Amino acid sequence: MKPERRGVAWFLLLALLLVSVGFIVSSMLRKLERDQLFLLEENMFKTAQTLAPTVVDVVESGDPGVAKIFDTLQTTQNVTGSRVRLLSAERDLIYDSLSPNPEPQEHLRFRPEIQSAFVGHYGAYTRLSDETGNSLALFVACPVRRDNRVVGCVYVSHSTDEILQQLGVVRRAANRAIFALSLVALIGALLVTGQLRRTLVRLGALTSGVDTVESKDIDLEGTDQVAQIGQNFNRLVHNLRQKVAELEDERNKTHKFLEDVAHELKTPITGLAGSVEALQSGQIDEADRERLLKNVERETERLSELTARLLELQKLEYDQLKVEPFDLISVGETVVDSLEPAALKVGVKLRLEEEFENLVARGDAQKIQRVLENLVDNAVRCSPEGEEVVISHRVEDGNAVVAVLDRGPGPPDKALFARNHQGKRFKGSMGLGLAIASEIMEMHGQELVALPRDGGGSRFQFTLQRVSPDDK
Repeated sequence: MKPERRGVAWFLLLALLLVSVGFIVSSMLRKLERDQLFLLEENMFKTAQTLAPTVVDVVESGDPGVAKIFDTLQTTQNVTGSRVRLLSAERDLIYDSLSPNPEPQEHLRFRPEIQSAFVGHYGAYTRLSDETGNSLALFVACPVRRDNRVVGCVYVSHSTDEILQQLGVVRRAANRAIFALSLVALIGALLVTGQLRRTLVRLGALTSGVDTVESKDIDLEGTDQVAQIGQNFNRLVHNLRQKVAELEDERNKTHKFLEDVAHELKTPITGLAGSVEALQSGQIDEADRERLLKNVERETERLSELTARLLELQKLEYDQLKVEPFDLISVGETVVDSLEPAALKVGVKLRLEEEFENLVARGDAQKIQRVLENLVDNAVRCSPEGEEVVISHRVEDGNAVVAVLDRGPGPPDKALFARNHQGKRFKGSMGLGLAIASEIMEMHGQELVALPRDGGGSRFQFTLQRVSPDDK
């Protein structure tokens, strides 16, 4: 920051600090004023409490003929500066420290502080003075009791002019100081605003071109402040570009998933709808009815399987691989054990070639098992009855190569790995199964390959990094 700008900044900071101090002082003066009035009220109440026991007989009898009481009230007024009046039980004025023969003052009986005193409570109120009518005074009424019975009231009043005048002088000085400091701060703010305006104009020129995701970073040449803001702005733009890319990726994933759902579920839903419509018509014989019910059962199972595969495929978009060494042979044995019963039902045998006692590879064992399950299931569906599906392992160029071989219609084309492909020999849509297997291998940085098998059929294979048992 340049020295002159630093000076302006410190000047503005000082001005704002002084203005804050001025407001604090003003608040303290208001508090002091309240405290002084509370103190005056407390002293007046003590004065009334002190007089109350000495005037019980007078106010109870309502006899204004006792001169000594008037002298006491005058002395109290001279000492405290407060006007003192006594009211009888009938709320009539019987004594006044300003006059030995006071005129009746009927308006007193209706004042709230006096009404409060005659019900046994202390009362206080601030209003215009009874003497001048153009200044404020504080009024305090204290009940006079005999045997827990209110027989009269001591009414004390005191002008607040002195307090207000003393505090007014200080307040006016503080207000003048605050006004002066505010003026200084305003002038400083105008100076700084001009500088800020020039800086913002410069920054506006720099950022005017940042209106597309592909736009370049803004030019950082200029003052230190502009350079710093420009760097922050660049970081913001980079973050926004990243978020836009993530949102676009999410949109593409969602679009692809919806396409999968629309394509895969269309056929079974159409089949279900046709079967249900035929069943509802009631114009079919028992044999057709049984056939249609079996078709509904098959399509329902197909829908369930497709839904599970769609969700699995969508989940792969967000899954993270857990890469670690694992035994490929054990994974193959697990797949054979789990799928062999279903394969035997359709007349297909499963066989695992065991050329190795163990073959350790690096990858996500659970996902590689899922690849093998999908490939074997696909091979079983494509194989004629009486054939066998083989899982083989070999080592090639230091890597582990896993293959699933069948005697189906032959090597498929590349489109078989597409998410929406449906093979002509599949019993149901299994394009998703191969798409899932292909997607998992892509996550491993490998490719799922479909090749022709010697003697007819297909060979699906993939490669994983082999790990020496000593390196596990």
